[in-house]
Amino acid sequence: MISAQSIVKIAPAASVYADELVRQMRAARIMDNVRRASGFMGQIHVESGGFRTVTESLNYSSDALKKMFGRHRISLADADKFGRNAEHEAHQNALANILYGGAWGAKSLGNTQPGDGWKFRGRGLKQLTGRDNYRRFSRAWLGDESLLTHPDRVAQPDGAVASAIWFWTANSLNSVADRGSVDEVTKIVNGGSIGIADRKTWTQRYAGQWRAG
Repeated sequence: MISAQSIVKIAPAASVYADELVRQMRAARIMDNVRRASGFMGQIHVESGGFRTVTESLNYSSDALKKMFGRHRISLADADKFGRNAEHEAHQNALANILYGGAWGAKSLGNTQPGDGWKFRGRGLKQLTGRDNYRRFSRAWLGDESLLTHPDRVAQPDGAVASAIWFWTANSLNSVADRGSVDEVTKIVNGGSIGIADRKTWTQRYAGQWRAG
């Protein structure tokens, strides 16, 4: 297995999550072999910026908003009004509600109530996002829908780890990792190949900390 000490050795910022990671990975059978364990750790290392980010930042510049998102997500006028520029900081609350709300947010994320975009912005080591995902995770983890009322729980160490474990198991990534393809795992984790070189590097580094038994 990969020990908590080994995790912190590679990623010092993971110190608050390391014990939870080991415990929950073992329970989810991710620690059953090195491919699963290193694959999971490599992915969440990149997704969380080396375990430094468990709550999504929407500190986008106006120019970045225009380049990254289509006009069905944010208008040019709103990008200028709410994005970071020389005159003001980004209005992150407003941006969350624009980017994750409206018709797109309702259909893709289940964000149907005013303020859902900000309330259910990305949290956890896998950036759980949207009312529907918070509801599904809450039912699976806690057996109720309490995270809809207390979404910040997902940013706490146990919730941050559990939400990533939930995503991994819900997408049958143990069996994908067993085949040994970081590319396959990455495609499911982020829908493409963003950061693939880093994901492979970190997966290998965690694999180097594997100890049998």
